[in-house]
Amino acid sequence: MKHNTHGYDFTVYSFGEKPRQNISLSNDFYKSRGDFLLPEPGGVVRDVSGGFAVGIGGVDFTSTYAQSHSFTSCTPIVAFYDSGVTALYHAASAAPDDEIRQEILKRNPRDVFVIAKKGDGQHTLRQSAHALDILNCGISNINLHIVEVQRSTLSVKATYGSLEITLMD
Repeated sequence: MKHNTHGYDFTVYSFGEKPRQNISLSNDFYKSRGDFLLPEPGGVVRDVSGGFAVGIGGVDFTSTYAQSHSFTSCTPIVAFYDSGVTALYHAASAAPDDEIRQEILKRNPRDVFVIAKKGDGQHTLRQSAHALDILNCGISNINLHIVEVQRSTLSVKATYGSLEITLMD
């Protein structure tokens, strides 16, 4: 299903039910934010606004919000659980036995989003590998949503009811 927010087009492909979360795409949120830190790889730190910042290769499970930026060749994966928890994974690779992705799936999410950038390159293979693994994980009640956006460096912020994607360049 094609969408447009803030003048930017994106497409959501859903396998299962439609997403219950509000999805938006813009280019104006993170460019001027000097308070948004990216922690060390694999790390998670509390952001000055009260949520959590997730580093490259890191994951956070939170009932407030999680955010990360500098998604160039990395893949953003966001999961929403019926308990009100949201997970954000800044996936730097797409190994078949990716322990963090498996942990996200073991917790039985209702909706999982893989944010995919258009275009050719290594990022395309990683995005596809994550989506296929989620589809084939054997958990029947997961709704997989692939959000296709234009190729750009991305920022992602996830709260329980929304997914905000920001084009950084």
